[in-house]
Amino acid sequence: VADGYSSPMYIVANESHGEDAMAVYYGLAGLKYLNLYAENVQLLESLEEGSVDYYEAMKSAYLQNRSKIRTCGKPVEQAPEYDFDMDVEDYED
Repeated sequence: VADGYSSPMYIVANESHGEDAMAVYYGLAGLKYLNLYAENVQLLESLEEGSVDYYEAMKSAYLQNRSKIRTCGKPVEQAPEYDFDMDVEDYED
């Protein structure tokens, strides 16, 4: 939280008002996501080249990431498995 307040961009956006503040904010957000794309473009291209169905590969990667975020990176405990296979031999005297 403190890093956000010490950022030069926060100071500029906070001191300017109206359209200037919005221009700084949207410009910074655009650069942030452009940089994120540039960091991952090679990964995305290799995923597209190596997958039969690019949509399903992206969907699977997204769901795995959401699962990781939801569990905070901890392994998910699996529910115990029960054996309810009851045969007639189990009840014969």
